[in-house]
Amino acid sequence: MIAVISLMIGIYTTAVISLMIGNDTTYVVKGVCINTKLEKEMLSSYCDGFEDGFEDGYCYQVLRCIPPIPPTCPIAGINEENNYKGGYKRGFVRGRKSR
Repeated sequence: MIAVISLMIGIYTTAVISLMIGNDTTYVVKGVCINTKLEKEMLSSYCDGFEDGFEDGYCYQVLRCIPPIPPTCPIAGINEENNYKGGYKRGFVRGRKSR
């Protein structure tokens, strides 16, 4: 299904095209392609890294450590990598501070 919507923003008109293929939705706004499935995967990867990093940070240099349930995954910061590695770094630091 293809839907074209015209939006008025100030004095400019922007066309938004929404393409739905299965559960995947892609938006094209002013020539920029936004894929919602890719964004979900990136957030999921960041959160997986955050959880693993939190557990490793909490148990860093502690023998026989049982880590607590990690806190809710935060949104990646502006100057932060939005992938597994970035989430791991942030989770590790938070885990160390939680000890």
